Amino acid sequence: IYHIVNHALFKAALFLGVGVIYLHTKETNLYNLGGLWRRFPVTAVLMFLAVLGITGAPGLNGYASKTLLHHAVSLAAETGTPWVVWVERLFLLVGVGTTASFTKLYYLIFLGKPAKIKISGGVSPRLQLAMGLLTAVMVGIGLAPEFFPNNVAVPAAQALGMENAAASLVGLSFWNLGDVTGMLITLILGILVCWAGLRCGVFHWQPPMWLTLEGLGELVGQGIFAVWRRGAEFYRFVAKTVRDLGKAMGARLYSACRRFDQSRSGTIGGVTLTGISADAALLIGTLVLLIIWYTMINPGLPGLRLLYLLFRHMGGLLQ
Repeated sequence: IYHIVNHALFKAALFLGVGVIYLHTKETNLYNLGGLWRRFPVTAVLMFLAVLGITGAPGLNGYASKTLLHHAVSLAAETGTPWVVWVERLFLLVGVGTTASFTKLYYLIFLGKPAKIKISGGVSPRLQLAMGLLTAVMVGIGLAPEFFPNNVAVPAAQALGMENAAASLVGLSFWNLGDVTGMLITLILGILVCWAGLRCGVFHWQPPMWLTLEGLGELVGQGIFAVWRRGAEFYRFVAKTVRDLGKAMGARLYSACRRFDQSRSGTIGGVTLTGISADAALLIGTLVLLIIWYTMINPGLPGLRLLYLLFRHMGGLLQ
């Protein structure tokens, strides 16, 4: 929850900052921007704080919650869950990638070569005010990172009976040398990755379509559509077959009943029915089936004797 709140703060500030730039430039290609800190100094400062927050720089809110997450992952790895070690390594790798990504964003917008694009006049005081309020909260959390754990997380854990979790949070230090050094190393590595990518042109590399999210989504969509189409065709085939078979069987049954009813005589299993309509024969047959079913589900009844008497009586009536 702590990191969700912090993430909402610096992501909202970043979106507002990018929105200010877009409203005045109408440009969505970062490589067409650059040097805009002179034109938007307040936005540049506020967005710089937001970038520091999302990268986890000490003194901002991102550092507080990322440090707490890192402690939790490290504790899990030390208490008998070996595979969590890879989660910790992935956590550090993601931190480097985040730093590289947002360093690139900030550099291309504000610190790169001045762009030769048309910039509309005016400022955005409301957006800058919103960014200022968000960054003020970010700085406040970053300077007092223990406030949330001590006043919210610990009482909540104690109320829920999670004494071990509460004990692990009490007295937690956010400013130990190991945490600060680790975060600074992550930031330096991210900046170096960004610098290398900009120098080597790696960020301009366009991967094959099947390696992109759009390409993978398109392939998955095509696969689902193909399966759906095959399933629909199979369903239509089965439905048509069953429908045709039902019509054929119904027609044959109707024809047989008509012939039997018109002749008013017939032979069933060696028994000749004379002077009896097909309706009566069907009723008698249904009654016989019901009696057989009833005797099968009630094995205590003298079923065979009952059937024998029934058929004997029917034979006498037909004669």
